[in-house]
Parts: sequence; C-alpha cells; structure tokens
Amino acid sequence: EPVVIFSHKSFDIFAAYSRRLEDGTILEFKNNKVNGIAQLEDTEGNQWNYAGKAVSGSRTGTTLNPIRSVRGLWLAISSFYQKVSLYNNNEEERVDYENPTSDWLIDPDLIQQSSGKDDIPSLTNPTVTGLTIKNYQTGSLTEDDEVIIVEHNNVIKIYPIKIINWHEVINDVIGGLPVTITHSPLSATTTVFTSDGPSGDLLFGVSGKVHNNNHILYDKQTNSLWSQIKNYSINGPLIGQELVSLPFLETNYKYVEEFLIGRPNLFLMNFNTGYDMDYDIFPYGTYRTNNVINFPLTFNDDRVPPKELVLAIIVDNEAKVYRTTDFN
Repeated sequence: EPVVIFSHKSFDIFAAYSRRLEDGTILEFKNNKVNGIAQLEDTEGNQWNYAGKAVSGSRTGTTLNPIRSVRGLWLAISSFYQKVSLYNNNEEERVDYENPTSDWLIDPDLIQQSSGKDDIPSLTNPTVTGLTIKNYQTGSLTEDDEVIIVEHNNVIKIYPIKIINWHEVINDVIGGLPVTITHSPLSATTTVFTSDGPSGDLLFGVSGKVHNNNHILYDKQTNSLWSQIKNYSINGPLIGQELVSLPFLETNYKYVEEFLIGRPNLFLMNFNTGYDMDYDIFPYGTYRTNNVINFPLTFNDDRVPPKELVLAIIVDNEAKVYRTTDFN
C-alpha cells in the first residue's frame, strides 16, 4: 500500500494516510519546509492538513484515506506482530507462533493478572467543556500534555492522556456515534473504535489482565475479552469479532490551541471525573524511564530499545515501524 506519513516535531504528531485516491491516482508528497502545519504539499501543487484533507489546489476538499497506525513502545509492537519490519533495516526472521487452544486466539499461558477486574475504573460519557477561546482555563492541562482528538459528524472531542492513564477506557458518544477510546500506559498504545456493531452498543472496561505488557479489555454485555492493541476479541462469546477502528490524532494540547479552538462543536474532557486521582502523576511511576519490563513478552526483539516510542503502520496484519529519528 502506498503510504505517506506526516510528522511535526513541535506538535508531537504523526499521521498516516494512503497515497492512493479514489480515482486511482497515487500522489507523491514533498517536504516544502514550511512551518505551517496545514501546508503539506504534493507534487501536483495541492496543500493538505494533518487531518488528511486538501485545503488548497485542484483537489481542495478531497480527503485521504487513513491507514491504521499504532504509536507505542517497541516492546509491545514487536511482540504483537509476527511480521514486523523496520524502516531502513533488515527484516527479522521469526518462528511462526502457534496457538495451542481453540477457545482462545492467544495462548492463555501468556496472560498475566496485574490487578482485579475494574480495579482500574473505566469512564462512560465523561463530562466535557466546550472550547471557544484560546486562553480557556483547562485545569492542570498544559500545551505539552498529550491528547487524543476524535472527530465525527463535525463534532470534535479531545481526551487528555494524563486522565486516560488512570482509567484506560473511555466509553463516549461523538456526533451520535458510540465510540471507545483506549490507552494502555504499559505499552503507550492508543486505539479508538466504534462500539456500534452487530452485537449492539458495547461498553468496555479494564479486565486487569495483561498480554505483552498491554492491557486486555472486556465488554460488560458478554464478558468477552479483547486485545487493546489489535481491536478484536480473544476469548468469550464474541471471540474473533473485530471492532471498527476510527481515525484519530494523537498530539499535544498546543496543536489544539493553535488550530482547533474557535471551531464549532469542540469539546474537551475535563478533570471532573468523579474520582479523587492526581492526574498530574503517571500511575506507573518511573516505568517509562527505567529498564524494568513488568511482564513477559512473546518476542524479545533487540533491534530497538524496548521502551523507545515508535510508530507502526499496519496493513494486512503486517507492521512496518518508524523511529522518531527517521523523521529528523
């Protein structure tokens, strides 16, 4: 699949799209060294923003199709994908993984119990604040804090990761669509999917189980277990069912202040969660900076330091991984 990845260091943002348009054209993009975030140019002379929409040129209004990407720690990305390659690097030869059971899609012996079910409380329909002016007071949120931005039906909602670190699962509705926003602090992976499926609107919680240092979700209707990073059920009545991934931007709040405030239907999840938690503190202490890997891994791949944050582009369950330095 022909892919383009946009990155911007100041806004800590990466966005991946197919370069193949509906009419069959495959675009080529170039670095025109313009500071503005909405001035990414292709060789036809069109300019695109980070949401994948052409803002000027003959293709104005055209939208690129998003490619599924996962940003997270190398230890998790390299463990979950049997076929994983590194940009500008040799491919890793691996022995095929065989699952020994029929009622699980992963080997249950690889699952660890890190906490009790719902000990980490998910949030449903969190309170939000409408953003209308740039200098709106947002509690302890700073311009460098990471956020997840999801848009549907011209409604934009922003979720601070410093809050989700303590809850891991947010069940919400955006523009009439039931969505679930998840973030696993141990793997630093974010996924967003619609919970409106053939089994009805599912509500998700935190099972307390861990696989490859990635938390396992469960749905409250059937008690099926779901892989957070791969968006499908690994055990239970809905085993094998996949969730529909939704596009999102993972960036810092500075991006919101610069480019989104002033747009209609813009909402920020606020700190009034009903829980007495210090959201300024990372719940796993020094985990991100120390050398400790809390739980076993399917593969130990030493091509990249295990806790380096990388970007994986996923096509047909194969992953190609880009390091931050690849974009320098």
